Amino acid sequence: MKNILKQIETDCAHLDFYENFVVSSIKSNVVFDEDHLNCLINLGVEQYKGEKFAYISHRKNSYNVNPMIYLKLKDIKGLSGIAVVSERVAALNNAHFEKHFSPIPYQLFLNIETAKQWVNDII
Repeated sequence: MKNILKQIETDCAHLDFYENFVVSSIKSNVVFDEDHLNCLINLGVEQYKGEKFAYISHRKNSYNVNPMIYLKLKDIKGLSGIAVVSERVAALNNAHFEKHFSPIPYQLFLNIETAKQWVNDII
């Protein structure tokens, strides 16, 4: 797998940027809402400059997502898909619910390597 191009730490997440995808780990106890999404969108747009990319959410920690934020995803130029990775059943159940709100391809995975392969296949 290719090397990390850039790492960024925000108030809500750690982000690893690769050539055509970003892997995020949202911090514990965050309520991920529109403000957090806007921050990540701006970082993604800056990094990928309209080129196709995907977002991998590595759900290591417990946090909540406002599912209504997914409705904004269709407006993000270049965003081609979302992969959610977790070994925790509760996190995968939440992600399965959130998937219904996503207007772009959205898949669940048990490990990060499988998610990265899916991302490379859809880009």
